[in-house]
Amino acid sequence: MIYVALTILLFSGRLGPGPLILTGVYLALVVAVFFLPLGSTHEAMREAKQEELRVIAHHFNREYDQVKLALLKGDDQPGPAIGDSFSRLEHLRRIYDEADSMPVWPFDTRTLLRFGTTLGIPVGLMLLNVALGRFG
Repeated sequence: MIYVALTILLFSGRLGPGPLILTGVYLALVVAVFFLPLGSTHEAMREAKQEELRVIAHHFNREYDQVKLALLKGDDQPGPAIGDSFSRLEHLRRIYDEADSMPVWPFDTRTLLRFGTTLGIPVGLMLLNVALGRFG
């Protein structure tokens, strides 16, 4: 941000290609510095989510196999055990859906909006200054 402010002050209204190119490089570096360190955090969050889903799916499959086995045995009158199993299956499905909806990036849209605003306002002011200098 300091770079953009200095560019506005030093080259107000007479920006050539040099400062504009440097501003583009600056913006690319700022974006890279923000996102690149988050890559390892993203990977760790993704792996943790996958492991959580795997564990829940394992429990679901085990419970499902028990219900299936009871039904294949020909139990015409499902007892309370099958009813309890159906209840556990539904509960496990809800837990799985909840875990599946967990984010795998360490930021949300609000954070991205703040980041974009932090970059966008100075650059917008610089471009406005250039436009006013050329057309004003």
